[in-house]
Amino acid sequence: MVTRVNGTKALSSFGLNIWQGSFGGDDGCNSYFGTGFGYRGTYYTGVAGSTLVGCIGSDRETKQRLEQGNLVAGVMLSKPTVENLGEGRYRLSTGSSEIIIKSDRSVSPQAPADRSIPLPGTSWEAFLLNGNRAAVAKTLENQYLRFADTTFSARFTCRYFSGKYTADGVRLQLSEVKIEQRGDCDRAQDAEDAAMLQLLSGELGFVATENEIVLGSPSGTLSGDDEREEYTVR
Repeated sequence: MVTRVNGTKALSSFGLNIWQGSFGGDDGCNSYFGTGFGYRGTYYTGVAGSTLVGCIGSDRETKQRLEQGNLVAGVMLSKPTVENLGEGRYRLSTGSSEIIIKSDRSVSPQAPADRSIPLPGTSWEAFLLNGNRAAVAKTLENQYLRFADTTFSARFTCRYFSGKYTADGVRLQLSEVKIEQRGDCDRAQDAEDAAMLQLLSGELGFVATENEIVLGSPSGTLSGDDEREEYTVR
């Protein structure tokens, strides 16, 4: 249960389920859900879905519930740091917001079936880099991230990336990364490729399902889909 939102007591019925592979929540107005994983004290998420059914209650309560619900969802989508406060309580915080959650022993939701798949032979498209696709959207069909048995290759805004990898659980180790120019870059594209290179250098966490891959490290997040879909920028 979410007990506090930015220092304010949360309204009742704020539920949050967090698993290694997915997450979901219900603020009493709407429910939200998505792919996610915890790695080295941070919870990383991909694209989230949400219902839009609204609330029942007074105007003031409805407004507060919607505001708190949006803030909780925003924290979950902003790679929050997770801190164990003891006695079943945890703080999930970003640079500007935080929520306190407490394990509810009266509820034992069944964890969803493990949907993770091995990386070899997979290919991913339609990327969100650090939560947006501003520059990538111009040439979305040209972007990919592919994994062979022990090597990976990627084509981003105006460069190719390639190297070796090992995967163990949610840990992904990339090495011997090489870069090849594939066209002229403007300043924004250069910045985006630099962020891509920083993310693909060294160790990071990941989860891959039949539909989505999410990669994350302190330097950023990257998500993609195995089919071309229209994403909402988070």
